[in-house]
Amino acid sequence: MPKYTKEFKIKLVLEYLSGESGGIK
Repeated sequence: MPKYTKEFKIKLVLEYLSGESGGIK
């Protein structure tokens, strides 16, 4: 389960960064 949580957290962080930067990608 730790792996799933880690991946989920990474996804959340990536989405948060994308929203903060306004979707540079």
